[in-house]
Amino acid sequence: MTPKLHDAPGTGEAPPPGKKRPSARRKLLLSAVALVFSFVVAEGLLHVAGIEIMADRLVRDPVLGWRNRPGYVGETFRVNSRGFLGPELELEKAPGVVRVVCLGDSCTAGDLLDAPDQTYPRQLASALAERYPTRTFEVINAGVGSYSSFQGRAWLEQELIHLRPNVLVVYFGWNDHWSARAGGTDRKVSGSAVERVRAWLGWSKVVQLFVRAWRQVRGRRAAVAVERGDAIGAAATGKLRVPVGEYEGNLKAMVELVRRKGGQAILLTAASYLELGTKRGIPDVAESLGGDASAVQAVNRVHRQYNERVREVAQATGACLVDVARLFESEGMPQRLFWRPAPQGGKAIPIDFIHLSPEGYGRLARYVAQAPPFANTPPER
Repeated sequence: MTPKLHDAPGTGEAPPPGKKRPSARRKLLLSAVALVFSFVVAEGLLHVAGIEIMADRLVRDPVLGWRNRPGYVGETFRVNSRGFLGPELELEKAPGVVRVVCLGDSCTAGDLLDAPDQTYPRQLASALAERYPTRTFEVINAGVGSYSSFQGRAWLEQELIHLRPNVLVVYFGWNDHWSARAGGTDRKVSGSAVERVRAWLGWSKVVQLFVRAWRQVRGRRAAVAVERGDAIGAAATGKLRVPVGEYEGNLKAMVELVRRKGGQAILLTAASYLELGTKRGIPDVAESLGGDASAVQAVNRVHRQYNERVREVAQATGACLVDVARLFESEGMPQRLFWRPAPQGGKAIPIDFIHLSPEGYGRLARYVAQAPPFANTPPER
């Protein structure tokens, strides 16, 4: 049968008189309105019910990218109202106290550890108390997972410097030579419109719920594997979050700022399990990433460049250097100093080449406690 002239295409049936089919643009608009309405309703219900999700220890920030979520309480971590890991603290120092701010990334925050007492800032506090029993030290953990030196410098300039630290311990170097984000380097992305939208969405309970579900599906071990793969991609493309020249500039700026405020800076190099070389370290990591040894060697070469810049900045500025990388190398880089995931499915997982074990962080803390600034820093400022 031949369709009538006004039949709807492909149906053989005519649409009702005077009624047009909605255009694709109108359908898209209606779908968007429905999606926004559903989002607002779900958000409202979660707020009315008073449900606290707190999907992540981190929350978006338009300038810093992300920061510790104030008030977060997890199985391992507690974030105080100022965004630092640990108990509450007063902005003004108590009389006679030497204030130490440990600024860094996940290696400072203690990601992957099982207890706050295992972090290097907490172990540094113990080491200082043992070394200087007649003095009082206040050690603040200003570590944020995945932070680069750019983010650390920005946080120091915005907020941390107002704590007026006697000693600032700076420990970066891994995330700086990770793959740049979609918008470019950390400096270019900071404050962009995209970052501002992401920061706004980060406070949404619906978004928090989605993030928590996604993290449970992906798992903590998988997240670590993604980071490792990101390191290889960055070394191959050269598109880094913080190019080595900017890394050097960030370190110098932090040293100079804390010095202008009357404090002293201690710069740390970052030890790497890859320094064990082609016989142990590099093959272990290549196996865990499913890549070849040459790609992992490229990561190690880039990391060495960043460590060398730390040494150069310390020499140029007169800042105290604790060369953790070379100190670990001098001890043979024992495996027990690096974090190793628990076996899964009866199969051991290769060692982490970035994060240290509780013993490793304890060793690092003892190195730092021996630094001259602690011996010659007067508490009153």
